[in-house]
Amino acid sequence: MEESWFAPWGDLRLETSGSVLNAPYPALLKGMIFVALCILVLQMILHLIEDISRLRKSQDV
Repeated sequence: MEESWFAPWGDLRLETSGSVLNAPYPALLKGMIFVALCILVLQMILHLIEDISRLRKSQDV
């Protein structure tokens, strides 16, 4: 993903589609996919913590 957001010399330059409009859709799509992945991983970790705490409570009783 880094290559789609930054130029080789380090400046912020979004990857473009190369069409007539030359819109930065590929870079924006890759960024949205990365954010969605981070949110899903966070949700998985929270569910895992909840399940572990529920198992500990059921073992204590």
